[in-house]
Amino acid sequence: MSSLYLLALDASSSACSAALLRQAGGQRECLARYEMTPRAHTKRLMPMVDEPLADAGIAPQALNAIAFGRGPGSFTGLRIAAGAAQRVGIRLRLPVAGCLYP
Repeated sequence: MSSLYLLALDASSSACSAALLRQAGGQRECLARYEMTPRAHTKRLMPMVDEPLADAGIAPQALNAIAFGRGPGSFTGLRIAAGAAQRVGIRLRLPVAGCLYP
């Protein structure tokens, strides 16, 4: 069975996060970065994308899809996460999905 890698981004609040869900052989693992970064999301989100990938030892090309938090939350933060997800998705030709929080 092949591995599944899903990258998830969020910047809807004062916190900023990037997580990698890795599923292989019936096992699931989540590698994540989370920081309180008021007004610094644009500087921290893209570097945070690289960190879980490096921890997992995979290249960005191994990703299968990208998800981002699309609300509710700060309008600017939502735009930052959506833009970052689109940037990575377009570059790697991956599907991108917005996830609405309950």
